[in-house]
Formats: sequence, structure tokens, C-alpha cells
Amino acid sequence: MSILMFCAMLSIGVPQGEVVTLPIANSNHVIVKLMFQVGSVDDPADKRGLTNLTARLISEGGNKTMTKQQIDEMIYPMAVSFNVSVDKEVTVFTTRAHVDNLEKTYEIFRGLMLEPRFDESDFKRLLKDTRKDVSEDIPNNNDEVLSKRVLDTLLFENHPYGPLVEGTAAGLDSISVDDIKAHYKKYFTSKCLMIGLAGGYDHAFQKRVVTD
Repeated sequence: MSILMFCAMLSIGVPQGEVVTLPIANSNHVIVKLMFQVGSVDDPADKRGLTNLTARLISEGGNKTMTKQQIDEMIYPMAVSFNVSVDKEVTVFTTRAHVDNLEKTYEIFRGLMLEPRFDESDFKRLLKDTRKDVSEDIPNNNDEVLSKRVLDTLLFENHPYGPLVEGTAAGLDSISVDDIKAHYKKYFTSKCLMIGLAGGYDHAFQKRVVTD
């Protein structure tokens, strides 16, 4: 099975249980993907953008033991990143690490997912960035994305698929850190989760991820 097929299986939620695996014995990298069945369709009507902002704050904030700055300083020499993609119905968190850095990388990733910091300063930073995307960058500087969003609005009028995944200016302005904490507790749970693992990991690592 190829990496592309692995990613495709995870994205469509192939019914293979809670874990989709692609072990590669000679690989010196490991990819971890966590896909939650939650997307912009789950945003309250008056808080459009809540899922996207929650996911970004999890991925781009700190965890219980480390601030965002401390995490950035630690992972920079390891060339590691933590990414998130939010769509209409699913949210996928991804990290990729060299096997030599897997232990440190996974500990940070685990902390972000299980014990996100939800710091007020991180929230304000990401809220400002997202609001700028919605109000300025997408309407004025990204014709391709804007045209797709307009098509969504036309095709899905008065439907949860219609609004931007990033939300609306009014919706974002109504979101608080408490809203994000509540959304995280309600939707980012093991009941909504599918795990993807690929690369040079062993059974013990797989078991650890599933247990966590």
C-alpha cells in the first residue's frame, strides 16, 4: 500500500476499525494522523468558525507543560511540525518525525491533543489571523479559494455546508476560549476518532498511541 493510498483511506474513513496502518520496515520516518469526525457542519449557527479555531488552537498553541514558544524552540532543530486540516465533516491532525526524534515529537503531540493549553494569548493571536483570512485575505487576495466558497454558498444555501470552514467575521467575534474548551470536550473524543500510522514504527508505539 502506498502513502497516498494510506492517506486516502484515512480521509474517507475506510471501515477497518479505529486504526489504519502502513508499517514500512526500512523507513526512518513515522507519520501519525488523528482524524476526528467533526467539521464546520458542527459549528453553532451563531459561532461559524468554532471547529476550525478550536483545531488551530490545539495544533498551534501550547500544551499543559509547554508554551507555544517553548515547543517551537524544541522542535525547530528537529525539523518537526504539527499540522491540522479542517473540512466540512472531518478534522485531521498530522505530525511527521524522524525515528530518532519520535519520542520527543510524540510527547509534544500527545500533550497538544490530550492536554491543550488553550492560552488566552494564543487564542487572540489565532482569532486575529483567522478573522483577517475571512475579512481580507480570502475576499481580496485568493481568487481560487473565493470562487470555491462562492460555489459552496450557491450550492448549499441555508445548509451547514454553505459557510466558510474558517467561519464568518460575526461568528468569530462571538467565540470565547470557554466556547473552544466546551467544543473540544464535546467533539474531540475517542468516539469520533480514527488513527493513522505509517512508516518505521513498531508494535509498542502503535499500542501506545491507541492507548493514549
